[in-house]
Amino acid sequence: MLFISMSLKINCIGLFLNRLIKA
Repeated sequence: MLFISMSLKINCIGLFLNRLIKA
């Protein structure tokens, strides 16, 4: 459960950074 929530947070942060880099 904790591992899944951590991976989801990392995934969201990764997508956010990816959008910042592309923008």
